[in-house]
Amino acid sequence: MSSLSFEVREVHQHGGSHLVRYSAEMELLDASEPFSVEILSVYPSEWVTSDEVEVGRQMIQRGAVRALEGTGKSARIRVRDFVIHPVDFKPRYVEEYTFRVLRGVLGGGC
Repeated sequence: MSSLSFEVREVHQHGGSHLVRYSAEMELLDASEPFSVEILSVYPSEWVTSDEVEVGRQMIQRGAVRALEGTGKSARIRVRDFVIHPVDFKPRYVEEYTFRVLRGVLGGGC
């Protein structure tokens, strides 16, 4: 089992503004293990709904599953300081930037 840390930090403020930001620890597992994402903390916690947290969790998982396709691996991901901006939270970007960052971190080989 291999473990690694990664950060997703993308802020776009012009023409379709969005913000995706979180830190995570990921354990690589055999493909027979279930894929899981756990959100440990969100910011700002006072404005965030449980539905938004769940959608964000699902999008992180979808991006990670895409990044690990064809590797024969699964993962357990623990997310901290997940920013859910009241205006600029766009779930599709959470998936896309998770995918891009993990592809870069994994470098094509697991």
